[in-house]
Amino acid sequence: MTNYSQAFKPFRKDLFFIKPILLFVFSVFYGFTSAQSDNLFDYSSKEEQLIKNQIKKANYYLEVNLDSAIFFGNNAFQNAQQEKQPGLEYEAAKLIADAWFYKDSLASAIDYYRMAADIIKEIDGEYSEKYGARLSDVGYCFSDLGIFDLAIEYYNKSLDIFIASNNRSEIGNQLNNIGTVYFKSGNYNLAIEYLSRTLNYDSKLNDSLALSSSYNNIGKVYEAWAYYDLAIEHYFNSLNLLGERGNDARKAIRLSNIGTSYYRKGILDSALIYINAALKIDQQLNNQFKIAIRYNEIANVFSAMENYADAIDYNQKSLKILQSLNRNKSETIVLTDLGAIYFKNANYQLAEQYLLESLSISKKIGSLADEMSAYRTLIKVYENSGDLQKAIDTHLYYDYLKDSIFNSENHKQLANYRIKYETAKKEKENEILIKDIFIKKRTQRTLIIIGGFLLISVILLFFLSRLKLKTFKQDKKLSTLELEKREIEKQHLEDKVFAEKQLNRLQREKYEAEIQLKNRELVSSTLQLVNKNEVLTEIKNKIRHNNSVIPENAYNDLIQLLNQNTDFDQNWKKFRTEFEKINPGFFDRIRHQYPDFSEQFVRLSAFLRIELTTKEIAQLMNVSVAAVNKNRQRLRKKLDLELEADLSTFLKSI
Repeated sequence: MTNYSQAFKPFRKDLFFIKPILLFVFSVFYGFTSAQSDNLFDYSSKEEQLIKNQIKKANYYLEVNLDSAIFFGNNAFQNAQQEKQPGLEYEAAKLIADAWFYKDSLASAIDYYRMAADIIKEIDGEYSEKYGARLSDVGYCFSDLGIFDLAIEYYNKSLDIFIASNNRSEIGNQLNNIGTVYFKSGNYNLAIEYLSRTLNYDSKLNDSLALSSSYNNIGKVYEAWAYYDLAIEHYFNSLNLLGERGNDARKAIRLSNIGTSYYRKGILDSALIYINAALKIDQQLNNQFKIAIRYNEIANVFSAMENYADAIDYNQKSLKILQSLNRNKSETIVLTDLGAIYFKNANYQLAEQYLLESLSISKKIGSLADEMSAYRTLIKVYENSGDLQKAIDTHLYYDYLKDSIFNSENHKQLANYRIKYETAKKEKENEILIKDIFIKKRTQRTLIIIGGFLLISVILLFFLSRLKLKTFKQDKKLSTLELEKREIEKQHLEDKVFAEKQLNRLQREKYEAEIQLKNRELVSSTLQLVNKNEVLTEIKNKIRHNNSVIPENAYNDLIQLLNQNTDFDQNWKKFRTEFEKINPGFFDRIRHQYPDFSEQFVRLSAFLRIELTTKEIAQLMNVSVAAVNKNRQRLRKKLDLELEADLSTFLKSI
């Protein structure tokens, strides 16, 4: 990002009193030097080609090594600035921002996305779609950081640009983004407003599936807001738009949502009817994970009815399925529910048994939120059973967990980042103000020179030099403070992200080592096939370009042999065969549940199920990282995922 506080450069003290004279000479010869400026900045194509090569390397390393991508991107950016190539400067800034984003260094990503946005705005104007896209990128980063007001500010700027260009696809995306941020921040009123605008937009496009999804999303907001009647109304509208045939998985979700809203409203008989209807569909689809979820939902209704025997029975059935599927997180929820039911029955021994089992699993998978839920009920068990010492010990550990989750340092870092952002904004405004003052003074000086008042001009230039020197010292001090603050805040954020990554990595390594090994072997073998075909294709192209030096019979034999050994379709067939060994029946199930899926979405679903990275998927599908990200969003919409749902987790449940 341009450091506007460095607008003025320091003067040497021994030249201080000569400067007014030099400025006068400069004004005399200004016209001549202006005429020669084109030659002074006439850069050769060699420098431009060097910058393009550096950008090409940065783009390549974006798929391979992010640190190298940042290194070459920074070289390209600095050279583009020196050579005054704003188009290449924009490309380099965006590449650097993407690299920081993929490294989860969102603070650095924001700086470079904003820089890229400023550059492209100067090139293409304030209504450029590229400018709108970069503003949206900044909004996404702020949303991930939890700075919701700044996320909404940037999403709104992006929305205005796409409205001006009438880009319907991006208009819908930005409306949905804003509604999602308001939902995440708990501002349900504005979430409804923006999701309703998305609904109206879908109505104009006459897209029934998109309409169904929008109605369902609005229903989720109303349900979280405790407006259950409105939630049920929107869920029914969503259900009716799905039609009589197909979309069975979506219908089950809508019916379950209706049942859950009735449960929260206290109309328990209706809740059982709709959840059982969802269960019937999931049983027909043989979706075991969803069946387990429905059993748990029914158990919650029976528990509210104080029918504890049936509640325990359904939770036991749910638990059995989840254990067979190795769905540890969902298993902890059911175990905690069982503990709560036995607590209500005053069976404190079994309540403690199930809650301790839930805690054991929660600690293994590192789910602090599930630990806290189990500890809350366990405290009540110990209090009611009269074991006050265990109640006190459990309460102390519960408070420790609460502090670790809601660490005040997180809020402090966010507050510091906001201060940094506001400071940078004021610095830019001050820089613009200083430039305006300088222009006015220069105009005044020119008029005085034309009027012949040379002595007065020299005096004014003298005081102007003093003012510049004072301004430079102030700007230098502000710049030093700004850089120190930026480094401290960036280090805080990077340390936090690094610690979280290390914790997640250690947790995953213990419980997913075997399946990860098989998946990596599968990807490795597939990439070897891709590389083999690429090499053979390259050899074939070179032979074709040099066929004049090869006898015709030998040339034809070589081309035929290369064609026989280059078979791109076999890559997918071999991957699919190995994938089926690890995940038997996956392709049949996804074809049955989503018959409208293209082959591209089927392949993307398989890659996401085994948790391949975006870069690895891009290599396997022979597309860019940006294309993979766009296809991922389209897949989420086709799967009709709810706002809070995780795509990889959902695919594992199929």
